[in-house]
Amino acid sequence: MENVLPDGRTPGLVIASNRLPVTLSLGADGSIASERSAGGLVAALASQPNVKEWVGWPGTVVPDELHDRVRDDLGAKGLCPVFLSSDEEREYYSRICNDSLWPLFHYFVDRVRFTPEAWESYVEVNERFAEQIAAVAEPNGRVWIHDFHLALVPRALRRLRPDLVIGYFLHIP
Repeated sequence: MENVLPDGRTPGLVIASNRLPVTLSLGADGSIASERSAGGLVAALASQPNVKEWVGWPGTVVPDELHDRVRDDLGAKGLCPVFLSSDEEREYYSRICNDSLWPLFHYFVDRVRFTPEAWESYVEVNERFAEQIAAVAEPNGRVWIHDFHLALVPRALRRLRPDLVIGYFLHIP
């Protein structure tokens, strides 16, 4: 049965993935540019008419003083950035996602490298994604979370927003 809002509308879908469907570039002159990323998820969802917001990391470390400008620029396109510091990019993304989870899911257990500090960063970033999704999702809305980078988000989001319909898709074997 379709989830319907009190005004009769179907709530928009919030997509959450590690990366936004754009590649963000910051110029030395303070300019901000973004262009559509290549990839299967982006291509598959580009024509989806009921995507309300897409929550994700813009793929680069954005200086604090540019957060508002980047948020406004991307927000105009229905994109909601989750900013990572360079430490978080290293700990969450490189050390846990790339050096721990990816090898583990692909049966390269001899390549798994894990540190408690990196895991702590992974948990914190997943919590921040959940908070951002909770902030933009409509009441009784629908959320579709993608891949192992955000494996802890569904539980954190359920704790914050029990009203949401939450889907999770793992893109790897």
